[in-house]
Order: sequence, then structure tokens, then C-alpha cells
Amino acid sequence: MPTEPSTAVDANQALDLAVGFAGRTQDPEGFWEQSPDPRIFDTAITVICLTAGGVRGREAAGRARQWLAGASPQRHDSFATAVETWLRQLALSQIGGSVPALPGNHQTPPGRALLLETLAVCAGSPGADPHRLRQIVADAGRRDTMKQWQRALLAAAEIISGARSGSTTTIDAVEALEREQGEDGGYCLMPAVTSLAYIALASVAADRPSALRCLDYLLRSQHADGTWRYLSFDIWDTTLMVRSLRGVPAFDGHMLDAALGFVERAQSADGGWACKRGIESDNDTTGSALLALAGLGRDRDVLSAGARYLRRVQREDGLWTTWQSSDDTPSSDVTAHVVAAAAAHPTLGIETERATTWLISRYQVAGGWGAQWYRSSTYAVAEIASAVGWTRDVSSDAVLALVGQQRADGGWPISDTDTCSDPAATGLALSTCARSGLAISPGVLLDAVDYLVRTQTSDGTWHGLPIMAGPRPFLSHLPRQTHAFASAGLRDFVSTTQKP
Repeated sequence: MPTEPSTAVDANQALDLAVGFAGRTQDPEGFWEQSPDPRIFDTAITVICLTAGGVRGREAAGRARQWLAGASPQRHDSFATAVETWLRQLALSQIGGSVPALPGNHQTPPGRALLLETLAVCAGSPGADPHRLRQIVADAGRRDTMKQWQRALLAAAEIISGARSGSTTTIDAVEALEREQGEDGGYCLMPAVTSLAYIALASVAADRPSALRCLDYLLRSQHADGTWRYLSFDIWDTTLMVRSLRGVPAFDGHMLDAALGFVERAQSADGGWACKRGIESDNDTTGSALLALAGLGRDRDVLSAGARYLRRVQREDGLWTTWQSSDDTPSSDVTAHVVAAAAAHPTLGIETERATTWLISRYQVAGGWGAQWYRSSTYAVAEIASAVGWTRDVSSDAVLALVGQQRADGGWPISDTDTCSDPAATGLALSTCARSGLAISPGVLLDAVDYLVRTQTSDGTWHGLPIMAGPRPFLSHLPRQTHAFASAGLRDFVSTTQKP
């Protein structure tokens, strides 16, 4: 695939800068991690709960309100906008409207109703009803298995609803909540869940040791700008960085071995991997970890344990959800990662024929692929087309459709409704086009490279926009992920255009 000499030089120089940035930001233990950008969701919930937390809590809440006063709600989703608007009003003035109603399109997980009703009862919002909250708790508690943060939130909601309705708090709920508390005093490394746990435990006794540990965690985790942030992802981000830059000599020679050593050491006792050390394993990170470890002669026991985990959590229909939770549904991007990992480790014996058929049918039925954990269609096509195979008709159709979405500036947006292009989405699209094997117009690739070169910062990385979901439908921007996705585009352009 011929390229203009100047573009080839620019791409190589930009890739060198990206690798240099990765080297400077890699932790001595081998991982990459950076806190996500702040958002109203996490900070406002913490402020609402800390306001009732005595002098120490009120001082921290006051600093956070200064940031909230200038913050704007997320606009990608009407429900997310309504919730952040409501939370901001409550945090700034303790006066807000009724709790936002869940949308009727069934795209918002039911756990959000529990979260919002609990907050409404805590804040005394119009229409808040502790008895209705108790019913929501009872309905949620009928599921067989739940995520760790759901168990904590459920126990906190039960305690709060009892305290606000004048009912007796059951010792079972208190003990259930305390069992989920981490050694650092927090809950699942999430300030929102920890804040509600704090209110619940403090309602039992303000000086209860578990409540004080929650408060200490929240005060320690407040950022200098007054915000609280969603959790960062040391394991997930490291697997992305490896998958995005492996094959570049400077990366392989100076960073790869330490990164893979970290991934191996971070494996959980159940054989899977968590997105972040300290929380439960998930199927998406486990698939990504096995992809990162592929083809490099790594520890066979680690790989075998990962395969056993994925076989154990595979659904009867042959698919994979993200979490080991009965309310979770099969995810295209998660299933694609497992399918790709199984192909990369054929001797591990993970059956993926039904999953591959399902992924293909998803495209045919919906007229395209979508991802559960990233808002960008470029992510969905990059991960799923690679898993089912580039030579399939659906993969070719998806890539060509992606080409048609390129903007005049050479980039791709995260979503069709966005007004501007994004480096992460562009890197993923460029990577997809370069790897597809299709005769993509050279102008498409050159314009994409030009966009990434122009938007790269002087230190070798890129500014990005919120792209990752968590908790759905809210979005987060984690800078290391933007770096990995943009870098992958440059790497794959360079590797495919400079073949002899």
C-alpha cells in the first residue's frame, strides 16, 4: 500500500512520540493508570451524602461545590443529562425536583432505580418514599447473583429506607454491608457507592468504625480540584496499551515484558482478571488479558486458569456477559474479546462457534455492530470484525460503512451526533481500515494520519472526550485509553504501509 513520503515520516514520528509518552508514564510495576476526568455524577452524589457527615464532611463538600458550580451535565443521553442536572441541583442547594424517571427503552440498567431512589430518600426530594425504596430493595434482592457494588448498594438502601421510615434496622443488612467494605475503607473503589454506604452506616451510629472508615476513604480520595472521580483501571488500561503498541520495537524492547509481568501477577484467584485490582473479575478484562498475553510464551498455568474461568462463566447459549450477575445480558464487545482470545490460544479449548454465529447475526439483524462499554461505533467494528474474521462479508460491510463516516477533518467522531472528531475514535477507525485487508482509498488513511498528527500534543499523547460507559449510561474519559486507541491507529498504519 503506497503512501506519500511526508505522511510516512509524520506517522513514524508521531508513533515514536506516542511510544515515548508510554515509556514515561509506565509505572515501575509495569502498568498504566490515570484517574478519569471529573464529572457531576460522582462528585454530586458524594457531596449530597457528606453534607450530613459532620464538620469534616461539610468542609470537603464545600470545596466540591465550587467545582460543581461551573460544571455542565453530560449531553450524550437524555437520561444521563436529567440525572446529572438533578444531582447538581441537590448538591448545590439541597433543593431539587423529583427523581428523574427511568427511560422506557430498557437500555438503562435497573440498578439505577435503586441508586436514584436511595439518593432521593437521603436528600428528602419531592415524592421520595422510603416505603417504595423498601419495595425496590425487596425486588432487587430476589436475584440469584449480583455484582459486588450492587450487593453493597442493596444493603445500604435497606438500612437507609429503614432509618427514614422509622423501621428497625436489621443487623443482617448492617453485617452484609460491612462484609463488602474494602481494606481501604471504601466500596468497590467507587465514591458514589462508598458515600451511600457511609450514610447507611452512620445512621446506625455516627461513630461506628465502619462509618468512620468510609468517611476517611472519601476525604482521602478527594482530588485537589474538589472532585471525586470514578475508578481508574490499571489492569484494563494495561491490556489496551499492550494490544495497541505491541510490535513497535521500542515498546517491545523497553516496556512489554514489565507490562505482561504485571498482567500475570494481577490475575485473580478465580482465574479471571478484574479491570482494576481490588474488585471482582469480569469477563471483558479476562478476554483482553488473554489477548495481551497471546503468542509470547507466557506462563502456561496463568493462561490455563484464565481459560477455565471463561469456560465456567460461559452462558448456556455459548455467549458471555460482562459480570457474573443474573441481571447482566450478553455483550457483543465482551463476547468478541473472548472469541478473539480463544483464537489466539487455540490449545486452551474455549468453544466459540455459537458466539461467532451470534456476533455475525447481530450485525445482520441490527444493520451494524454496537458495543456495550464504549460509545463509539469505531470501537465496536474494530473489536468485533477482528474477532469474527476480516474476510467475512459482514466485516467488509462494517469497515466500508465506517469509511463513509469519516469527517472532513480526517477524523471520526465518537458518535454520529457529535459535532467534532475524536482521537480515540479516529485511531480505532484507522486501525480497522489498515487491518481489514480491503482496498481502502489511500486518501482515507492519509487524512486520518494527518488528523492524529495535528491533534497530538507536544508530549506525545492526545486530548480526548468521554467514550467509556460506567456506570451505564454515564460516560468517562480515561486518558490512557485515548492514548492507546490513537496509538493503535498509527501503529497499524505504519506496519501495513511499510511492508516490503
